[in-house]
Amino acid sequence: AMSGRFHLYEGYGPREATFPIRVFARMGIKRLLISCAAGGLRKDLAPGSAMLITDHINLSGVNPLTGPNDETLGPRFPDMTRPYSPGLAARAQAAAQEHAIDLKEGVYVQVMGPCLETAAETRMLMRSGADAVGMSTVIEVIQAVHCGMEVLAIADREMKLAKHKLDSVEARLDTLRRHTGLLNYDAQTEEVTRGYMRMLGNGGSASGRDEAKGLLKALGEQGGE
Repeated sequence: AMSGRFHLYEGYGPREATFPIRVFARMGIKRLLISCAAGGLRKDLAPGSAMLITDHINLSGVNPLTGPNDETLGPRFPDMTRPYSPGLAARAQAAAQEHAIDLKEGVYVQVMGPCLETAAETRMLMRSGADAVGMSTVIEVIQAVHCGMEVLAIADREMKLAKHKLDSVEARLDTLRRHTGLLNYDAQTEEVTRGYMRMLGNGGSASGRDEAKGLLKALGEQGGE
């Protein structure tokens, strides 16, 4: 499990930002759970709600797979028509329903950052088909798919982005500070991860529950649910 991530806007290149994913692949990890903070572009995404990412748009301007390809990790031209695992998504939705959690679904767009979006950019993103926007995740998913991993990604809707009136800059910056940093320990992020693991463990198969318990144990929570 990671606490925090490397961001493009911090000056890291796409290969550096996705280095942990390749390490996970070398470790034999086959499934990847990613969480992130995001700005909501859809009216029904209330603050504090979670959105299951079903597809994405890469507007970061970079791709971690450019340059020489490592055939030991994956193919030169990986198929990105289905980057997020339908099976893991179905388990997440089943667990959410069991616990009366309204888990929305939608398309996530990654931008470079660190500038927050202008009102015109927000309108453009909405018209492009995106439901939430953030400054991470997509390039990590691209690398994970290249490595043959199954991916489940959930965006925590923290910020409201409207067509003409945005939340205060200070409020949005505070959200970004709480969810970013060079591998900073973030208690809120860890708690969100624990919650997702509990949800998957309670709503999945017996093997899924055992897997979730193992991941919780790795986070330091003995026994799971």
